Amino acid sequence: MSGLETWLGLDEAGRGSVIGPMAVAAVWVPAGRAEELAALGARDSKQVPREQRAAVLARIEAVAFHSRVVLVPPERIQDDTLTRLELEAFAALIGERPADRIFLDVPAPPRGIARFLEALEHRVGRPLPLVGENRADQTYPIVGAASILAKVTRDRELDALREAYGDVGWGYPGEPRVKRFLEEWYRREGCFPPVVRSRWSTAREIAAALDQGRLFGGQPNPAERTRSSER
Repeated sequence: MSGLETWLGLDEAGRGSVIGPMAVAAVWVPAGRAEELAALGARDSKQVPREQRAAVLARIEAVAFHSRVVLVPPERIQDDTLTRLELEAFAALIGERPADRIFLDVPAPPRGIARFLEALEHRVGRPLPLVGENRADQTYPIVGAASILAKVTRDRELDALREAYGDVGWGYPGEPRVKRFLEEWYRREGCFPPVVRSRWSTAREIAAALDQGRLFGGQPNPAERTRSSER
């Protein structure tokens, strides 16, 4: 792509989930073809029906000359802040290929956007041609393209988790299936599986309620039974 102006779009999926990874995606497109993305359906992935996303992504990838996804696993999310992890992933993706303009959905309140962009430049180690906004996936089709890539990739990861663990839903706290999975697993095992962000309030509140129920109901925590048998 030497000699052609290149645009890069960055976005994530799974930031607010309690189960599974966060997917941070990048899409590189020739600047002259960036406007085609809107006609192909590139927009905020939440506005694209789940059953249509893979087809939209295939059309996007026919225009893009490179794309990449960084998966941030739950164990990393447990030990750091989402903002720092997203900065790290954005910086790694920006460093992978040059771009003349970089568009990204900034995970910060409006007053924090400039600070986030400065932190990103500091992490990369040089000034960057950044265009960063809240809900940029609704404004710039190239960010919408990254949003769809991130969402499709994360959905495939959740498909694999369902095969391994059962019905984990799509991993978000507001889903009844997610709450049911967390309650049933913790009730049975006395702890959460490693795919759960167990330090998040959703998981902690479920664990606390079930532990309290065991305390007053006289039912020992399964993890305690296991530890006792090993003594």
